[in-house]
Amino acid sequence: MLFLKNGANPFISDRQDQKERIKRQSLNTASEEVAWQKIKDRFPVIANKLEPYAEKGRNRGDKGDFWWELRACDYYDQFDKPKIMYQAFQVKPCFIYDEQGLYCNNSMWILPTNNKSLLGIFNSKMGWWLISKFCTQIQNGYQLIWKYFGQIPVPSVSPKQQQPIIALVDKILAAKKADTQADTGAWEAEIDFLIYKLYGLSYDEVLVVDPGTGITRKEYEKA
Repeated sequence: MLFLKNGANPFISDRQDQKERIKRQSLNTASEEVAWQKIKDRFPVIANKLEPYAEKGRNRGDKGDFWWELRACDYYDQFDKPKIMYQAFQVKPCFIYDEQGLYCNNSMWILPTNNKSLLGIFNSKMGWWLISKFCTQIQNGYQLIWKYFGQIPVPSVSPKQQQPIIALVDKILAAKKADTQADTGAWEAEIDFLIYKLYGLSYDEVLVVDPGTGITRKEYEKA
């Protein structure tokens, strides 16, 4: 037993763990047969695809109760909450806001937050420029591996500073929901302007991020 301040937690050595697994496997044999038969009855096409890999499935360590199951996910509950979802490989900013409890495979990752100003930052030209500097370039895009993507500096933003960004993000989300082809370029340009200011960029630095910006020096420095 491993004793902690709040009591005792069971601790099993590798050899004990192996014995326990063998014991559990013998106890679960009947239940596995029953469960697999249910899979075959309900999803015959999937069962036929999986069955040739049964032996490999049983030998892998990263699995659930049965060989065809994935291990339990520690953050399932985060999928049900508002979150930002993004493609792991991007050729342009591709971050979406989800309030529907959507799930995704490993080609997309999630940021468990309801902070829409963060959505504005990562979809902005400044956000894309930072991605291009911190993330690995592959072919004509970037791989947003968390090891690198997580290093991107995000300014500390007060609720008051967030509000104009969130208001614009909400306008864009509403417009795209009504019409996926809606032109939201003007609102996106406003967000770009606000994000440049959040990062404290000079006008010359803005030109580095976006040489073709429609913002004039006079407009930027006056704000």
